[in-house]
Amino acid sequence: MIKELQSVLANIQNHTQLQVLLKKTNTSIVFLSEKEQWHLFLSERLSHAKKTDKSSHQIIITGSKQCIEEALTGRFPLRKLQKLGQLEIKGNFRQILLIEAILLLCREKSAV
Repeated sequence: MIKELQSVLANIQNHTQLQVLLKKTNTSIVFLSEKEQWHLFLSERLSHAKKTDKSSHQIIITGSKQCIEEALTGRFPLRKLQKLGQLEIKGNFRQILLIEAILLLCREKSAV
């Protein structure tokens, strides 16, 4: 999962159009799978990922490692995986839409 998170962060840093989406946004996301817990923090100035974090999260995404990786790579939209019962997503709807848009815009050309 770290490879996919690093890819998302690299794409955000390399594409100014993605950085624009993060203006005045401080979003904290936790991805929970069977054995792993990853924290992703996105803001206009600083974005990072780490294995665990004890701070509060605005969005919590729970599911299998494979489904989370598919969402992170943009292969499937977050809400589609949620509708299929593959992911459980808790948080502010507008922020979930923002994260979904960022993940889809970060995807590899071959994932389209």
